[in-house]
Amino acid sequence: MTPYNYVQNNPILRIDPTGALDNPIYDTGGNFLGTDDRGLQGDAIVMNASNFTQGMSHNQALASNLGTSVMSEGAQSAMASHFSGLSSRPDYDGFVTVSEGIEWARANPGALVDPTADNTLYIDASKLDFGDLYISDFVNVGEANPQNLFTEYNLQAAVGNSNIRATVYALGRVDMILHEKATREVSIVNNPATDYDWNRGGSAKRRAFINAERARTGLNDTHGFRASYYGRGTLNRPYEPTFPNAPGATEHANKVNEAYYKKHQRQ
Repeated sequence: MTPYNYVQNNPILRIDPTGALDNPIYDTGGNFLGTDDRGLQGDAIVMNASNFTQGMSHNQALASNLGTSVMSEGAQSAMASHFSGLSSRPDYDGFVTVSEGIEWARANPGALVDPTADNTLYIDASKLDFGDLYISDFVNVGEANPQNLFTEYNLQAAVGNSNIRATVYALGRVDMILHEKATREVSIVNNPATDYDWNRGGSAKRRAFINAERARTGLNDTHGFRASYYGRGTLNRPYEPTFPNAPGATEHANKVNEAYYKKHQRQ
């Protein structure tokens, strides 16, 4: 028995002394508010709705945790009922496949017009594959930088890699933050660019892709939903030489590209 599973039998009264579990968050009336920066699984946290911010740090969430003693019996029952259904959501594991995203959109028409905590999907950035994105693609560390994941390389790699396919399909062009060059840690900026939809905006290539997907799936302008990204992911590639003609630059690029290609061919 591990600290990760010993409290799983009671969604209301269980406690998590190690902080190892992730946390869905509810208000004192038993209404689902969303998540902290650890996702849907694990202990339920109860707080005043005014203290909640989607994606807030786990420590902030714990500091605002009121426990179930402030809840009425009806509120506790409502929370227990909702909590028991979380494991059936496609984002319960923090990752949403292309087919899961499409099915969620079909099941929740109008979710972009009327977004709620329940019709939003919560996605773990650590489970995404950013393909050929380099450190050098970020102008400033610690600041939001617009990135295009809808590249020829990623589209080709997506044919044999479900993680890249799901990442590119969901995000396309998105704002990202590089937190540290040494660790290559990045996060996704949640804004309208992270909406999971099939609108016809963007480049001619994107419009062609979207039109094909709308024809294939039967989706239209009524379909789409909010996606909230939490946690941090890691870039696959360290950097692209600033000066492509510098000594050793070509050899380095070839070595990185070969290693990256072999890695994703195995997946």
